[in-house]
Amino acid sequence: MLITGGATGIGFALARALVNLDNEVIICGRRHELLRKARSEVPALHIKVCDVSRGGSRAALVGWATERFKSLNILINKPGVQCVVDFTKGPREARRGV
Repeated sequence: MLITGGATGIGFALARALVNLDNEVIICGRRHELLRKARSEVPALHIKVCDVSRGGSRAALVGWATERFKSLNILINKPGVQCVVDFTKGPREARRGV
C-alpha cells in the first residue's frame, strides 16, 4: 500500500494500523524529517520523499515504487482533515484551510 501524506495525522494513524495488520506500507511526503520520525515509531514503514503537487516528483515516486514493490496494489491519496473555509473573505481565509 502507498499512502501519500502518510507521515503525520490521519495518514500516519492509518499507516500504523495497516502495518499492525501485517501489510507492507509505503508512506510519502514532502519533509524527510517527518518521514524519518514516522519510521522511527513504526520501523516496518517504507518511506519516500515526494511532493505530489509536482509532476516530476510524482513520476519518480511511481517509478521507484513500482520497481521496488512488485505487489503494490493500493493507493491511499492524501488522507487529511476537511476544513470549512469561507472563500468570500479573501485569500487569507482561503490559505487558512490549506
